[in-house]
Parts: sequence; structure tokens; C-alpha cells
Amino acid sequence: MSDLQGRLGRLALAQVPRLLATLDREPASESFGSFDRDYWGWKLRDFPVTMLQYAVVPLARLHQGAIPDSSYVGSERLASWIEGAVQRILLTQRRDGGFDSVAPNAADHGVTMAMAFALIEAAPVVDASLSGTIDAAVRKAAEFGLRSEEDYAFISNHQALVAYAFARVADRLGDGRFERASDEIVEQILARQFSDGPFEEYGGADPGYETLGLFYLALLWRRKPSDLLLSALRSSVHFLAHCVHPDGSVGGVYGSRHTHVFHPGGLALLAAKIPEAAAILAFVTQRFDGHAVTTLDMVDPLNLPPLLHGYVEAATVEDSNRALPALPCEALRGQIDFDRAGLHAVGTQAYYGVVSSAKGGVCRFHDRDGRLLHQDAGWLLWEGKTRWASQRLGVAEPGEVTEESGLRCRTHFTRVDLPMPTPFRFLLLRIANLTVFRIPALATRIRGWIVGRLITHIEHGPHRLERKFRFGSTEVEILDRVVSTSSKGFTRAQVVREFTSIHMGSARYFHPSELDVTATPDTATLHAELVRGGAVTHRTCFGPGAHPGSSPGDGDGEAPAQRNGATTTTEILK
Repeated sequence: MSDLQGRLGRLALAQVPRLLATLDREPASESFGSFDRDYWGWKLRDFPVTMLQYAVVPLARLHQGAIPDSSYVGSERLASWIEGAVQRILLTQRRDGGFDSVAPNAADHGVTMAMAFALIEAAPVVDASLSGTIDAAVRKAAEFGLRSEEDYAFISNHQALVAYAFARVADRLGDGRFERASDEIVEQILARQFSDGPFEEYGGADPGYETLGLFYLALLWRRKPSDLLLSALRSSVHFLAHCVHPDGSVGGVYGSRHTHVFHPGGLALLAAKIPEAAAILAFVTQRFDGHAVTTLDMVDPLNLPPLLHGYVEAATVEDSNRALPALPCEALRGQIDFDRAGLHAVGTQAYYGVVSSAKGGVCRFHDRDGRLLHQDAGWLLWEGKTRWASQRLGVAEPGEVTEESGLRCRTHFTRVDLPMPTPFRFLLLRIANLTVFRIPALATRIRGWIVGRLITHIEHGPHRLERKFRFGSTEVEILDRVVSTSSKGFTRAQVVREFTSIHMGSARYFHPSELDVTATPDTATLHAELVRGGAVTHRTCFGPGAHPGSSPGDGDGEAPAQRNGATTTTEILK
């Protein structure tokens, strides 16, 4: 076993007790086999989250010896718990073959295929007498999968899991319809892949979820090698390599889903064929101790099972120990533009950064030692309780590379509408679950409305942002021009370091760079300037070599702020 295998294996095994702690392991319990501790233990939920049952996948792989010499290999007790979890899955299947997601009558296409996959993976571990029952349940689930679809958005990592689940159903049942369904989904994923590499996640590129989509697609490629799929995976990995930062973090605020979770499984499976995959895996895992990237010990129970599955699979892949190429965060000198995805990587001897023109100039920059120099998630404008954000995907113009070694981004502000659950709203939802959700067509429409309200719906405001970057050798200048045709009610304006303007449960896991103090642009009086004139220009300059007056501009600059050995200045330009 290589050092990398051993490290990933140890990290995986260290989290198995945490996973098992979420499982009701008492055979006499009414909820025996449920992985939703909030449901069976704390009684805080009235309906279990079905996707948590995916936990049987990594546990079954461990029982079968994916990581040798652990106490889980061949364990009779573990097998009995897995069997209890399988029985729980079988009990919750609907008569139409589907599985509910988080509420009654919320039959879900992706969750249903995930449960079919989980049953197949657990089948070798449980009593052979269950084989026929499992096959019948898998067939019913797959038939439901053929009749249904995920119609509220295109999410490549979801589609990749469904495609792999259909492939595994075909392996078990020998039914060519499911093989064809798998192939058709892969074709859709590749057809929607951006021409410069990333797979689509809610209309954009998200490096965190890119690693999860890569995992399931790599499993499909390992099962049935294809030059076309391998080429798509190579393009994806090349893009992903530019989203790895000098501290080992991946993605974050500039991604379409704001995530920086790192799934190593796909990169490990592809490492022998794609050197950049091996380089990413080595670079990031070597920096796990710094927790700059979201790892197993940092995620919540909802993300733990699929992430653990990836670690377990990665631990089974032999490390080639060959020379690896340098990543862009180590070697890039210049600017690489992924225009279709709206992402831009820039590197000099002094710093490395990634900018999303697709999100109006949201960005993250590090010095070459990995220290965070600057991160911002765009602008927020307050009109009383109404908030307007400049970071929304789908409203920005394409980024323009300028002659002055820079980048110009233009976008519109959109309204932030993130309603929180309340007892009354929850009551209405449960009434709907128990009534109108029984009618599939109505359930689909309501589910689409909820997703639209939380994620996909866009409400434009009468405010615009033009952001210009100038990439110097040792410093970066950001010149922002905020314009509003309706600015009388502004009560606050701010450039925010972290902010997520859409619902995204897998975003906002803690990473230590959040503790780093970076200078915050001084915008205390900007809203008043905006109200008076309808437009305001603001300048920020940062980097190891930044200093006051490093670029042209009139205005009262404030004293430079020293953070992490870097200097930052901000000022409002009249």
C-alpha cells in the first residue's frame, strides 16, 4: 500500500465510528437500520432523510475488504447492521418504486436511483435469502427512474450518480434498457459540459461538486472504458487544476454552488491515465492537515456518506509514484481564461488567484506561500431589509480581457431572497406533503417552485456593477463602479468577504483561512455617496507589493492595512 493509499485509508477509517454513531443499531428498535439520528435519536425530525441510507455503500465496501486489516473486514456485527439498514431501505420504498427524499410523498428521481445503487452494493454483505427481495426492489426503483427525471435544473454530479446507478442495475439484472439509460445520461452530461472543461452545476462551474461528478464518471469509465468519456474527464481535470489554490483549498466563493468540498475518489481512479489528476490529488492531500479544504472530519452527516465512499475507493488505488506536473498555483505566470465557464486564473511570482466574471468579479487570491491575500464575494446593497447582491450567476456579461494586463466584469445586482423555515411555513409544507403531493404533476410543480425560490429564480434590480482588475507583478488593483437608477433608499453598502446568495447546504463549511484577518474595504460612507450621486467608484489594491498610490486615482485613500505580510488599501474615488 502506497503512502497516499495509507493516508486516505486511515482518514476514512477514523470517520467510520462517527458514521456508525448515526445508525440505529438496536435490532429491537422500531427504527433499526435508520442512519438519521435526528429522526430516531433526538426525535427532532418527523420524517427521516432517505439519502442518509447511502451510508451502507462505504460500509459494505469496508466489510468486503476495500481497506485491508481493519476491524470492519468480514465483521458479523457490521454485516447485521448493514442488513438492518437494507431492511430499512426496503421498508421505505413506495408502491410505485420510488423513494421519498425528505418528506412524505416527495418521491425523488435521484434519491430513488441512489437507493437502488445502495441496495446493490450492500447485497453481497447481507443474508442470501434477501437476494430476491433486493432484486425486486432494485427493478421497481429502476423502472421508476426510467419514468421520472430531475427537471428543476441540470446538476451533473446528480446525473452522474444516476448514470452509474443505472449501470450497476444493468450489471445485476442483465436488462439492456438500464444500460441504455446510463449511456444516454452520460451523453447528456458530456453534451452540456462547457467547452473549456467543467461539467454543468446549476448553470455554471463549481469546483467542489466537480470533484464529486468526476468520481461517479470515473467509476463509469472504469467499468466501461471509453475514449470519449476519458477525453471529457481529462478536460474537466485540467479545468479543476486551475481551481486549486496554494494553500491546498479548492473552489469556494467563485463556484456556481459556492462549495470547496474535495472528493478524492475520481482523481485517484484517473491518476494513472491523467497526470494532472494525480498532481491535484497529491498536492491537496499533502495539505489536509491545514484543513484548507473541506475533509471528512469537517462535513455534516448529509455529506459524510458519499464523501467517505470516495475516500474508501481512493484508498484502493495504487499510487504510481511517477513524476507529477506542477499545478497552475505553483507554476502559472500569466492569465488563463475559461471563457465559457466565466472563470479566470492568474499567477505571478508573488500571487495566484481565480476570478469569476460569470459572477461579476467574485474572486480569491493567495500569496505563493498559501496565505490568503484577498477574497470577496462581491457587493451587497441594503434598502432597509431588502438586499441586493452582485454575485448572482446568469446575469453577468462575458468577461473582457483588457490590454492593461487585466479583466473587466459587468453585472447586475439581483435581489437576495432566502426565506428561513418557520413553524407556519413548515406546517403548510407538511399539509402539502400529505395532500397535493399525492398528485405527481402537482408535486413536481411545487417542488420546482420551491427550488426556484431558493436557488434558480432571479429578480433583477436597478443597480449595476462594473469591476476592473489590473494584475500587476506584485499587486492586484480592483476598481469598482456601482451605478443605480433607484438609489434613494440605500442604508448600507458593503464588499463582503463571504456570502452565499442562494440556498446551498454544501457551502459554508469552515476552513481555517476564515480566521485570517484580511483588510475589509472601507465602505462605511459609500451608500450615502451613492444616494447623492447615483454612482460611486471604489478602489481596492492588495498584494505583497501593494502600496498607496500604486495606480492612478483621485480621492482620499486610507492608511494601508497590514495583514499576513500583505498590504491592502481601499478608497472611494470622487
